[in-house]
Amino acid sequence: MRDQVGRSVMDFAVDHGVNGIYSQCGGACICTMCHCFVDRYWFDQAGPVSLDEREMLEYIPTRQPTSRLACQVIVSRQLDGMKIYVEAESGITP
Repeated sequence: MRDQVGRSVMDFAVDHGVNGIYSQCGGACICTMCHCFVDRYWFDQAGPVSLDEREMLEYIPTRQPTSRLACQVIVSRQLDGMKIYVEAESGITP
């Protein structure tokens, strides 16, 4: 993902066909279709959770303490190696 610096994890996932990450709102933080889980080690390094994102996460019944919206996590060199988990196996489809 080194060539993706400055783009969101959602953009990268959608461009690469990652099952379970969708861009319904185009990254505007007004849906939950890009819900993911950030590895605990990386969670604090992934940047702060905004008030808007926190409010959207409230709508996700399966949210966890490390839940994020992939559209709000911006790829940086400091995040090289970050692990993101997706709920794709749950059968959720847009």
